[in-house]
Amino acid sequence: MNENVTYFAMKLLRVVLTVLGIMTILFFMLQLGSDPAAIMAGPGATDEMIAATRVRLGLDQPVILQYVTFLRGIVTGDFGLSFVYQQPALGVVLRSVPASLAIVLPSIVLSVILGIGIGVAAATSRYRRISSTIMTVTFLGQAVPFFWLGIVFMLIFGLKLRWLPAVGSGGIEHLVLPVAAITVSHLAALSRLTRGEVSDMLHRPFVTTARSKGLSRGRVIWRHAVPNALPPVVSWCALTFAFAMGQLLIVEPLFAYHGLGYLVISAVKGQDFPLVEAGVFVIATIVALATVLADIVNAMIDTSLKSRGQKA
Repeated sequence: MNENVTYFAMKLLRVVLTVLGIMTILFFMLQLGSDPAAIMAGPGATDEMIAATRVRLGLDQPVILQYVTFLRGIVTGDFGLSFVYQQPALGVVLRSVPASLAIVLPSIVLSVILGIGIGVAAATSRYRRISSTIMTVTFLGQAVPFFWLGIVFMLIFGLKLRWLPAVGSGGIEHLVLPVAAITVSHLAALSRLTRGEVSDMLHRPFVTTARSKGLSRGRVIWRHAVPNALPPVVSWCALTFAFAMGQLLIVEPLFAYHGLGYLVISAVKGQDFPLVEAGVFVIATIVALATVLADIVNAMIDTSLKSRGQKA
């Protein structure tokens, strides 16, 4: 019990340190950018007005004191008011999260299901030509930039065939093209990883032992080889999720889809610093928690395999 508590405590500490490190880098990067006081005061503001705004925002204080205030805002979730929306920045960001997860989560689920299926099929196929063809196709899929693929999908299915809306937010039909672009970009890598891991497991002694006991080919693959190949795949899924969250910063503006990525990019262009800080904080937290979840799932898989005596 104590070991489990320590394990979870260390994972949560890693999340906190990761998010803190990212936000610290962001803080000092913003210090090198434009003057928020001049932006807040407006284009026709006098020097006196800008100075007064700087005092109101606390920007007249030493950088170290600004940093302490910044850290206090992270702890309390108070990033200040958005310059554009004139609302608490964190609240504006959180309202956009469900729209982005509606793209990311289906993309990851489809990538995992199809990637594992294709990878296992390539690793267990009795015909080398089929396996080579599958890997060649996935390699080409991995080589194509996801944003270029998104543009191609938009041109073909949105503008030429008019099967789906090319851009915009709304119903499920607006999710298809962004989800497809992200899914294809991760499907290839996951297929190749699964194929390599399963191929390796099929040559391990414990699989040979299972075969010698007369177990069916399907049972050997799905009950012995695949479960032992999952930990690296699960870890890769966490990295895939992190990368997919980053892809939103390109995919959402590309498809004019109003989600977290679109909001952050708009905030960067409009120099809405509180919104940028809140957006990066939410993205970093989600990604860090996803990596911890992957570690927990791997620990559960490892425990299950040991209890069943199937650990490689």
